[in-house]
Amino acid sequence: MIAKKNKEFLVFLLLNLALGSPAAVAVFSIRTSQVHLDPSLDPSPLGYFRSLALFLCPAVIFGAILFVPPFPGWTFDARTLRSLNAPFRRKAFVLSLLLLCPMGILLDVLFGSTFFKFPESSGVLGNEWPFRFPAYFPNGRGVLALFSRDHWKSYIPVEEFAFYTLGFVTILLTYVWSENVLFRDGKVEHGHRTPGIFRSLGSTALTWGIIGLILSLAGYAVRMMIPSEAGGRVFPGYWLFLIWTALLPSMVLFHVSYHFINWKALTVSWLFVLSISQFWEGCLGVPYQWWDYNHDLMLGIFIRPQCDLPIEAVLVWSLASWTAVVVYERILAHLNIRQIKAGVGPPSGEGLLPEPGSPSMPPGSPASLDQHVARLKELYKAQLE
Repeated sequence: MIAKKNKEFLVFLLLNLALGSPAAVAVFSIRTSQVHLDPSLDPSPLGYFRSLALFLCPAVIFGAILFVPPFPGWTFDARTLRSLNAPFRRKAFVLSLLLLCPMGILLDVLFGSTFFKFPESSGVLGNEWPFRFPAYFPNGRGVLALFSRDHWKSYIPVEEFAFYTLGFVTILLTYVWSENVLFRDGKVEHGHRTPGIFRSLGSTALTWGIIGLILSLAGYAVRMMIPSEAGGRVFPGYWLFLIWTALLPSMVLFHVSYHFINWKALTVSWLFVLSISQFWEGCLGVPYQWWDYNHDLMLGIFIRPQCDLPIEAVLVWSLASWTAVVVYERILAHLNIRQIKAGVGPPSGEGLLPEPGSPSMPPGSPASLDQHVARLKELYKAQLE
């Protein structure tokens, strides 16, 4: 019999398939692409800057719920407030952002000139420093010219950095809100054991490594079958970057995070951010040429109704939602495990379990992990009740 937690994980994966499959059928039936608007016509003054409100407004609303003390008339019951104010939740949120936001910034700084195009546009605050930040231009030299000033140019709109930061903030705030307000009962399941492929760090790393290798080879094969539109050399560089940027954290963290991810809350967060990003990129960003993509370095599958938006533009926020929640849950678990080791354990069940790291339970063993997870489940249960 499949455990409830495993069923919710499978439902999350099936929802991805249920949305993606009919969308692919509809998109592939279209032969003619929508056309871009000419930026020289000034079609969207400060449009990129103003469009950041799509992420800012949800971040402010959910952030107020999470961080601001309740004011008179607030309708949350005592159980919800206790759950929102559980120890380390805010700290795990902040630490997760400190890890995740630099990933987006690093993408732009090191690979922005390779994967993306940022034409001069009135949609941004400015087209010169300080409104455009430097990006690395390898010009065929790879990392060899990384420390050469000649390979760094003002290129990336400052809005890009705000966009990545607000994107991760919105993902995590929506997840935390959904988990504590809508789906508290989906946090932990007693008696649930992780599937064998995720039972230890080694098996988890191997599993995700194999999945990453399969996806990489499949992406390369697909790209080689689709010729360049401009007759140039093709390579699925952005596909490979996204796959491994998402899978590397899962290889290291998922064997713990899997126990505590609230799949219902992750589904809400994923759908919420996906709907915003699809409207934002497909209807605003690419058509109005606030940015565009180097098509020869994409997978080669483009969404014609949205001005040849590459499939990676859809994938990036699905993977970002996944990675953000995996990182957040692992950090939250680490902070609580450290608290338990310091002698502040769950109100029930404390002392009934052998201490991880004892001779009968070596550190890093599956048994040691199981006992840490059992203690955390008791702690989370007490916080959510």
